[in-house]
Amino acid sequence: MDEQESTAEESSTEVADTATHRQLYEQALHHRPLDERVALARLAVEPELSAYCFDPMPKVIQSILENPSVGLMHARLIATYHRNPTGLEAVASRVAFANDLGVRRGLLQNPQLPGTVFRRLWSPRRLS
Repeated sequence: MDEQESTAEESSTEVADTATHRQLYEQALHHRPLDERVALARLAVEPELSAYCFDPMPKVIQSILENPSVGLMHARLIATYHRNPTGLEAVASRVAFANDLGVRRGLLQNPQLPGTVFRRLWSPRRLS
């Protein structure tokens, strides 16, 4: 039971963090011009870096991926919440991110996942 409780606790913490990051994006970052968001995302640190993962523009997502502080948590946020096929392709093109189960799960659940990315991620896998 301890494992289930810790998993449930981590899940609720993750949901709260996601809501906080989305709120930060909507309140403080969304109103800025696109060029400014692109430049700031390339150099952002937490919590702004996670907040930029909710930006709907693929240019901002590509800038996030160029940020030296980007990690699996950011790739998972983008894979789950980004709604542009170009941004999803950018995440899936990085081998370290594409091999992560959390990123794969987010991409599979995303309705905007391009078929080409789906085939690239899953064609080498054997179905049982």
